[in-house]
Amino acid sequence: MVLGKKKEVKKVIKLTPKQKDAKLNFIKNKINKMKNSIKIPPAINQFKTTLEKSDEEKVINLFMKYKPENKKEKKERLKNITTNKSDNTDKSDNTNKPIITKFGLKHITDLIMNKKVTLVLIASDVIPIVNVCYLPTLCKMYGVSYGIVEKQSTLGMVVNMKKTTCIGLERVKEEDSKLLTTAKEVVDGVFMNRYETHMTVVGGSNVKKVNKLEG
Repeated sequence: MVLGKKKEVKKVIKLTPKQKDAKLNFIKNKINKMKNSIKIPPAINQFKTTLEKSDEEKVINLFMKYKPENKKEKKERLKNITTNKSDNTDKSDNTNKPIITKFGLKHITDLIMNKKVTLVLIASDVIPIVNVCYLPTLCKMYGVSYGIVEKQSTLGMVVNMKKTTCIGLERVKEEDSKLLTTAKEVVDGVFMNRYETHMTVVGGSNVKKVNKLEG
């Protein structure tokens, strides 16, 4: 800065709503062109395949039956256990932890590797997606049924959170065993039974053109 010379102040031009929309569309088009011009590895491309809305709703409804306790419900349950202890009443039903949906990437990974989970749901909108792209292979390796849904918020709703990357069920009540079997058949038909196919499909709509240019 030269002494005595005034610093130039850059004017910030505010965009109109139409200009903002035009700019956003321009950026989106650029992103889409980039997506279509590069090869997407099968391990990542498989997350473009998600459960149909009707099937997703059925599976989510099963998980909702085992929604974890909120703070108020947990406090009430522990209070009842304490009361039963002081009254020396039969507390066999109260001391057993309820069957609940498990969540959290590290926790679900551990459950899969220890074969303690029977059904896993994974979100396709995780950023970065590489955080969860190993889960389908891990599930296949350990024989755990898995499905992919569109949004983390859908899974988060099941466990009293805004969003979560994945959820899992260890077991269900006897009366829900048929529902679990049906849910596993639905997700297996789309994912587990077609795992080898998914792992050979390279993403990107212009992959053939790119291959021709490379050849």
